[in-house]
Amino acid sequence: MGTTSFSTMSRANAIEFDEYQQIAESTDQNRRVGGSGLSFYLLGLFGETGSLLAELKKKRRDDGAYSDYRAGVLEELGDVLWYLTNASSWAGGTLTNLATLRTEPAIPEKNKIASIEKGSRQARQSDLSSGEFEGMLIQLGGKVGGILKEFEDGAFDSDHHLFQQRLAAVFDLLCRSAAVGGVDLHEAAALNAKKIKDRWPGQDATPTPLFDENFDVEERLPREINMSFIEKRVDGKSYVIQKCNGIKIGDRLTDNMVEDDGYRYHDVFHLSYAAVLGWSPVARALLKCKRKSDRIMDEVQDGARAQIIEEGVSTWVFNYAVEHAFFEGVTAIEYDLLKRIRTLVKGFEVERCALWEWENAILSGFQAFRELRKNNGGLVRANLAGRTLVYEPS
Repeated sequence: MGTTSFSTMSRANAIEFDEYQQIAESTDQNRRVGGSGLSFYLLGLFGETGSLLAELKKKRRDDGAYSDYRAGVLEELGDVLWYLTNASSWAGGTLTNLATLRTEPAIPEKNKIASIEKGSRQARQSDLSSGEFEGMLIQLGGKVGGILKEFEDGAFDSDHHLFQQRLAAVFDLLCRSAAVGGVDLHEAAALNAKKIKDRWPGQDATPTPLFDENFDVEERLPREINMSFIEKRVDGKSYVIQKCNGIKIGDRLTDNMVEDDGYRYHDVFHLSYAAVLGWSPVARALLKCKRKSDRIMDEVQDGARAQIIEEGVSTWVFNYAVEHAFFEGVTAIEYDLLKRIRTLVKGFEVERCALWEWENAILSGFQAFRELRKNNGGLVRANLAGRTLVYEPS
């Protein structure tokens, strides 16, 4: 799943495995049944184990220049744990069951679960850069690969107990790797749970409060913005002007490219950011509602750098969308794309918006963009209270 920007949690904020199990199961989007359903978890487990090994590769390659190594390992451990948890659930088991089935090394039955806690406490004295940690990660990769091969051979078709034993061996290596590496699996679980809610909130999808709610109405983004996009042609070249309530807004825009890619309509993305995220320094400048009463807000959140960042996000996502049919027919955006956006806006107020909000903003903006481009213009209505963006033909 990649490295997230969440800061490392303290052990006090970690969660226990039973609680994590409930969260992991509630956020499982896999609706496949039978072997197809299990293959999804195993492929995910294999892929995330590979991502964990990739963190090791980056550390070896870049050494001290790779400052996010611990955060990367924590996140990838959490991702491995998610697929391991749901794979076990598929076969009717739990992480607690896996703890009691652990066989490597031999541990007295009554002490197996306690050994996980002991490993977590010992983690503070261990080292992610040790050869022992690296060796355990390589063993983990081999163990998961072996399970995938057994699945392909049909070994688990009628033997769920054997499958649970194989997962228990993986869980054992995961616990011991974390202890040797100096990280806490409970912390990784908590980080992963937060990451999942950030991306797939389910019924807990509450939008981030509008950032200018406590400012005078003159310094707020209008709660309803009706923007007309009017396309004209001069000397064989198309350009677009925008009007809000009949008043021309901004400069006329062209694609600034040899090929017609519709970028002249890109201000619709700023409108979408305003509608769905409650954030758009560019729209604030165009609509003259910068928060002048607060010097910091005016200079930092509404200033030139913030506008450049927004334009950069808009252009970067647009270039990605060009290669993906402008997201037509798409209902979910790649996680890594959303994560990189958060990195780009770090330090600005919109950093507080969840990744699912960014996804909604992007998809809403491109839905309107496709209509504008197809119909050579139109009216776009932004409703900040409802967090919606609606296109209407002219």
